Amino acid sequence: LDRGTPGAPPEPVIPAGLPSDLLLRRPDLQEAEQRLVAANARIGVARAQYFPSIGLTAYTGGESIAFSKLFTGPAGIFSFAAAVTQPIWNAGRIGFGVEASEARRDQALAQYKQAVANAFKDVRDALAAQTAARDALAAESARAAALEKALQAASRRFDAGIASRLDVL
Repeated sequence: LDRGTPGAPPEPVIPAGLPSDLLLRRPDLQEAEQRLVAANARIGVARAQYFPSIGLTAYTGGESIAFSKLFTGPAGIFSFAAAVTQPIWNAGRIGFGVEASEARRDQALAQYKQAVANAFKDVRDALAAQTAARDALAAESARAAALEKALQAASRRFDAGIASRLDVL
């Protein structure tokens, strides 16, 4: 079929009431969301450094060697105290690490909000473009109909001998 003929397929219409949840399928939003999730997880990792790390069990599920020797011998209490107080001595460095992780999380949150805003803007722009294209199609269709009517009138006048061939052209 030729363009603009009555048998042409109708233009696709976007149904009303589409949920905004469809935007969550966009890869850029999924990426921004996963960055935010990762940034939140990194805060937990940074905060975990405040606590001493001592293995309680071995590979087979039994008591680990480090845990079994924790309180043995005269230096046992001191080694336990050193293991427990080590995070206290590094608290400044750990605190700055937590703050840096929180700042990265805030940055990821801002990027996520921007990605959501961009997604809504893209939808709004696409809907506006579709409306403008529909309006342009209606205007061009009306113009084509008016020109067709003018051609028919000029042809009738030419056939009656009232107008010249130039008017028809």
